[in-house]
Amino acid sequence: MGVHRIISAIILIAVFPGLLFALEYQWPVKKVLLTGTFAEDRGDHFHSGIDLGGGEQDIYPVSSGEVVYFFEESTPASVIPSGMGNFIVAEHAGGVRSLYAHLQEDSLDIRDSRLDPSVPLGIMGESGSSLGVHLHLSIIDSDTDNIVNPLLILPPQIDTTRPSIGGVFLARGKGTVDLDTWNRPILAGRWDLRLELYDQSEHSYYWPMAPFRVTVYMNGSETVYMTYEFISYKEGTHYLVDTPGLSHESMYISETRISLGEINLNPGETRVEIVVADYFGNETIFQKAVTVK
Repeated sequence: MGVHRIISAIILIAVFPGLLFALEYQWPVKKVLLTGTFAEDRGDHFHSGIDLGGGEQDIYPVSSGEVVYFFEESTPASVIPSGMGNFIVAEHAGGVRSLYAHLQEDSLDIRDSRLDPSVPLGIMGESGSSLGVHLHLSIIDSDTDNIVNPLLILPPQIDTTRPSIGGVFLARGKGTVDLDTWNRPILAGRWDLRLELYDQSEHSYYWPMAPFRVTVYMNGSETVYMTYEFISYKEGTHYLVDTPGLSHESMYISETRISLGEINLNPGETRVEIVVADYFGNETIFQKAVTVK
């Protein structure tokens, strides 16, 4: 099933949740501990998948298919400049590809290129550039070359932790207004809207996790809508698809502070509402009425 058809199915899932399992994708581990989310800040790039912890457990393919590539760090004269360590790339129906990285040394089992979802591919490890034992999972739509948030196709998990909004800021030139504490009129015109946010997890020790959706309303009208669903690659730069055209460089100010681009404030009172949600439907809402002159 191609990713575009997957998205159509996801729309149906909102009405018929049981259809999710008809997509025939499974989590690659038996013990699911989400420690890193899609499109997080990773210094100079978007995180291109999700990270799963849980110790040295078996790694399974997310669906049936076949192995199209695998790499082991011990390979002589390696020419792959990658921090993924030992990894496997699999292809499934509809041109959907999955990548499993940081596998344990000598654990890759590729005796048969055909994939059985019940047979492990290897063992979770910390090969390559890794801060601990974990699996990095990426999903790629080979028809569009977009990188897909794996949470879009994997079965749902229970998560009751809401994302955190640490601050809402307006920036122009060298000036910054903190809307949490600002109680004076704000000058009209265009301002860069910035948010301090992250999605907390008791299992995430190294990186603040990204949310899934950010929506901004001004006086009840939707002004900004962005989702962490797809990453595209254009002219040497990665962009979040269906955002205000944000690249990693233009979006991330720090690992927890992002820019959503410019908004225009007109004279009068403006009611600002910002809704930050994770993939599991937990929401945090910021509301503020500001006077603009």
